[in-house]
Amino acid sequence: MACAGLKDCEVEFEINEPNPIKRLLKVAFEMMKLVRPYTYGNDAKSLNLKIGINNGPVIAGVIGHHKPQFSLIGDTINTASRLCSAKEIGQGKIVISSSCHEQIKTSAGLLFLNKTIEV
Repeated sequence: MACAGLKDCEVEFEINEPNPIKRLLKVAFEMMKLVRPYTYGNDAKSLNLKIGINNGPVIAGVIGHHKPQFSLIGDTINTASRLCSAKEIGQGKIVISSSCHEQIKTSAGLLFLNKTIEV
């Protein structure tokens, strides 16, 4: 899981791209590029990712008593997870929610395929 736009974290870093959705898309494209040459299994199947991107409020914090870990929870995270697991979307795809699309639809250099799924 990756996150962009957590305001407390961004204060310490120089951010070249102010739009967190565009930053996540850049990360997603890089991840796709990095896994492309890898294969697995006896028949050398290609390693593919399916990435879901959503935006909205989250609850962030450290949870767990025996094994504490930082976690993000909430409907925003659940929707992003469901975007990834949608059977209608094939492997090797980056899926964004309609709210993300509204914020970046006029960005140059991006091509969107419109497919409506219920998550």
